[in-house]
Amino acid sequence: MKKIFLAGLIGFYGLSGYAQAGFYLAPMAGGGISSSSGAGFLLSANPKSPIYAQEYQVRLGYSFRNWQLETGLGYATTGAHGVGYLWRSVGYWGGVLLFTPPPAYTATTINRHILAPLSVRYNILMGKRLSVVPGLGIEWLYNYATETRNVSNEAFTDVANTYDHFKTVTPALLYSLECGWKLNDKWSILAGPNMQHMLKPVTTQPGFGYDYAYVFNAGLKYQISKRKRAVELQK
Repeated sequence: MKKIFLAGLIGFYGLSGYAQAGFYLAPMAGGGISSSSGAGFLLSANPKSPIYAQEYQVRLGYSFRNWQLETGLGYATTGAHGVGYLWRSVGYWGGVLLFTPPPAYTATTINRHILAPLSVRYNILMGKRLSVVPGLGIEWLYNYATETRNVSNEAFTDVANTYDHFKTVTPALLYSLECGWKLNDKWSILAGPNMQHMLKPVTTQPGFGYDYAYVFNAGLKYQISKRKRAVELQK
């Protein structure tokens, strides 16, 4: 029994010995769906349908044994398509918030972000080449533009796209589960889903929802520093 236990430990640490150490770069791109929970831009609390979301980023990470710490910079879109009533305001005049009449409508909102993630990942090695990498972190999104499309009442489209209070920084929780395939000591292929859920609305105006997105990313990982092996159990 003791020999079986020791053999298991040796096998586990032996696989851990293939983890890379040092800095790496990982350009990634992907697409998926996004929607909004609660009320959203020009949307009441009525049901919303998802829209296409996209994400592009370059990650910079450092690995130590099987742990990885990552940051980076990128671009992403979030938003939603909704059916409801135009209860939202059309703007402020003289400090007074003015509301529109409530006709029925459909509208699509697209928020464009510059993102900066910070996450911790754990590299679970499944062999000499294959690995599974779950991760958890936080992401800061600077919403630099919001666009409203397909508003059934066209009179509100131009007004909706003039909001400047959408330029905010919004934190979001980030969950990921990627698979890696090592091509050689320098290059690996990465692919897998991640989920992003904002912790506050994308605008400071009351009544707006929390955007979230499910995106499947794929890209390459380039190991900047030389590969190192963890010390295997010898005794």
